[in-house]
Amino acid sequence: MSTPEPPTNWSPPDPNATSAAGSPIAPSAPSTPEPPDETAVTPSPDQPKRRSGALIAFAIVVALVLVIGAVIALVVKGSGDNSNLTDDPGAAAGAESPDAVIDSLIEAANKGDIIALTNLLDPAERRTLAVPTMNQIVPELRRIGIIKNDVDLTSMPGIDITLTNVTYEVTPTDHPDLYHARLTGGTSEIVVTPSELPYADAIINEFDATADTSKTADISEGDDGVIALVEHDGRWYVSLWHSMAENIRLEKGLELPPVSDQLTPQGSESPQAALEAFLTHLADLDLEGVLATIDPEEGSALYRYVPLFTDRLAEIETEAKIGMDESGVSWKLQDLEFAVDGDQVTLNKGTLSITVPDGTIMITYTPDEITIVAKATVDGQEVDLTGTITSTTITLDGTVDSLPVTITGNLDRDAHTITVDGTMNGQNLMFRLEADPEGKCSEVRAEIPGESEVGCLEDQAGPGAGTALTEWMDATADLSFGLPPVTTHELDGKWYLSPTLTAMNWGTTALKTMDDNSIDAIIAFLKTADERYSDAYDGQTFGPLEDLGGFDDMGDTEVAGDEWPNDASGPLNADPVSMMAGDTTTISVDVNDFGAMFDLVGPAGAEVTVVAPEIKGNDPYLLVFAPDSLDALAENDDYGDRGDYSAAVTFTMPADGQVVISVADLAVFRPTMDLTIAVGTPDNAPTPESLLGTN
Repeated sequence: MSTPEPPTNWSPPDPNATSAAGSPIAPSAPSTPEPPDETAVTPSPDQPKRRSGALIAFAIVVALVLVIGAVIALVVKGSGDNSNLTDDPGAAAGAESPDAVIDSLIEAANKGDIIALTNLLDPAERRTLAVPTMNQIVPELRRIGIIKNDVDLTSMPGIDITLTNVTYEVTPTDHPDLYHARLTGGTSEIVVTPSELPYADAIINEFDATADTSKTADISEGDDGVIALVEHDGRWYVSLWHSMAENIRLEKGLELPPVSDQLTPQGSESPQAALEAFLTHLADLDLEGVLATIDPEEGSALYRYVPLFTDRLAEIETEAKIGMDESGVSWKLQDLEFAVDGDQVTLNKGTLSITVPDGTIMITYTPDEITIVAKATVDGQEVDLTGTITSTTITLDGTVDSLPVTITGNLDRDAHTITVDGTMNGQNLMFRLEADPEGKCSEVRAEIPGESEVGCLEDQAGPGAGTALTEWMDATADLSFGLPPVTTHELDGKWYLSPTLTAMNWGTTALKTMDDNSIDAIIAFLKTADERYSDAYDGQTFGPLEDLGGFDDMGDTEVAGDEWPNDASGPLNADPVSMMAGDTTTISVDVNDFGAMFDLVGPAGAEVTVVAPEIKGNDPYLLVFAPDSLDALAENDDYGDRGDYSAAVTFTMPADGQVVISVADLAVFRPTMDLTIAVGTPDNAPTPESLLGTN
């Protein structure tokens, strides 16, 4: 297969280019923004200059721009106009320099001017986030009744942001098209007036959010994040994805990858070919090939930062292929068929052929059903089965070791029942579940030869389980069984996948299944779910750790079977561990599905090291904090550059000689995990390396 050429208008930036950084200036009075016309978004020409650059400004970008998709910026002028934003705002987009972007950002925040904020977004982010949100998502939310019909697009009703005497600094990176901005001073005030928010009155009333709230903060206190500014065709923009990636990179202490190492796009000749290339790379376990099918405009941050985890991708590929070779398993995609509608591509048919040591498994997908044909020898038994899955039925026919197998399952959404009947190993079996809309007793009946059992689903799944199941059946009645279409994007004659637009279109489709003015039903459902949730867990809290009443008695909690401890939130608790200076111990912790917490008691001021080695593919995560605080004393996922998933932390035991250690498995949720804990002495402080050994 030949490697597709990258688009001619895409290239890494010139590493020898230069650009000036900004310097603080005093703010001037903002001008009144003009309303946009119906085909473009144009800001007021007399924009005063201001400054900024840190997490508060990053919050402004996310909370006032990306929030367009989720919170405040869900505002549209008029109930019938769906063309409020265009893909190309023309000359109004961006700014002439990194400094000018930050000046405009602060000005737009002070004005509450959402149009101006969207015009400062990276063009691809504006096209894939802001435009579909305003033109697709918002009309659906308005139809459902979540958003009011008469709100003004040019403002942020109900929220008033004032940034005063803001200063900032702008600095270049090793990539000339990427700058950092940090806030260095000033104050911010946010006033929320619930009665003016764009949400339906039912939402405001339900959350009892009637009182005005105000918060003022010193911008320079404890704020060390950056806003990423990117350059396209001589204009500068704020980039949400780059800002997120840069803050993570800086927090991890990683170097910015060289421009020459950036991923090379692999475009296709058609929308269909783009999706086929993605699926082929995925089936071949070619992870870099998968990423290279993504739109390089939309995924510019991804292309820039892929080199940071290229080695890990290669390791994953190698480990997977070695595992397949050792197990004698292989697979391939075949018989792919697609339907194309403009830039939308839908998989209409495809077969995954899996070869196992003693047979084959064929899985064929169509929009109406999935068919599975298995002919293999499993544990010495000859298996010859054919199964089908549709939106309401499951069937299985064939033989296992020459004995007939016939199973039929049916989901009846109108009657709110699930039934399974059939024969296996020469014996008849039956299962029936009838969901109770009131959530009192959803009858479960199961029968096999010589034994039958009848009970209530609520006894196993908690009060209200039947109501939740009934509501799920009703809510999914109109959902299509087939896969939704994937959105593609053309760039310089080549086609790529657009994951963001795909997600936005899927979200729009899901909203379209909801009834007009159904906000009251939504609120009633959420209230009922909350009441069921509270009843099911008998008053347990699942909020901040500070709501748990401390951890002094956590180790005394006895856990019987699968029951939750009444005085803890989520994790099951192991016994407390008490240690002295110079002690080293290895314990096995029961993490179950949720992780575990336990007290560690030791001498104040001692250096303590805790390690959780990777064993058989697990991915330990360690967090240490004081019993009376949410502040982490230490936390770690993958320690150092060992090339595995082992976790390790070192911390100083606080003055009260007690900490809480939280451990979880982020990979396969193994039931137990081994931890080694070492308490140092003044002459000997064990290191993670000494406890983990060489990899």
